Amino acid sequence: MDTTTIFDVPVNYVLGRCSFGEFDDEDEPTTTTLSVLNVSYVVKEWVGPWWRGACFRSIRHKIVVRDVCLHAKAGQLTAILGNSGSGKTTLLDIVSGRVSGRVTGKVYYNNIECTPDVINQYTSYVMQADRLLPNLTVRETLTYSARLRLPGNLNAFDIEDKVNRVIIEMGLKHVADTRIGGTVRRGISGGERRRVTIAIQLLQNP
Repeated sequence: MDTTTIFDVPVNYVLGRCSFGEFDDEDEPTTTTLSVLNVSYVVKEWVGPWWRGACFRSIRHKIVVRDVCLHAKAGQLTAILGNSGSGKTTLLDIVSGRVSGRVTGKVYYNNIECTPDVINQYTSYVMQADRLLPNLTVRETLTYSARLRLPGNLNAFDIEDKVNRVIIEMGLKHVADTRIGGTVRRGISGGERRRVTIAIQLLQNP
């Protein structure tokens, strides 16, 4: 993504229900695409007071996501909006292969059905909560993550170069050597902390 437009990209309103035929060949873009086709997700839940034990409780199936379609193109910001508990995070978990329940439908990356290998190679997932070490600076946090996540054949110069580029892309240059901070010691702001979390995932160039 062009670093000059990372915070000024068009919004893509394409979430809803569809049939497989709605994404025909004429609509296929030449850039990277992610397609979610008729995805549903069902989980099991226990019914009855927990203290009665499993022998005296019943199981029912709950539909968390029903027949959802999504078509996202590279260079666009796709916003998923909904009430609390409507399944927004669950949908992202499905796309990233992080659910264990029964999933139906298909997820495609550039017309290739997503498998765990495809997901790990081409995508990154930013958690809802920021899990950062408060005593490390922004630069130290990214360097530490890069050494753990990037291929082992990269030398220290390559890692430093990648970290510096991500810092600039995410607008963190002015706080690069500031501690993350926490409840005891104040550090960077909440918005900057969120950008650090995103920057960690961008190190892999998804």
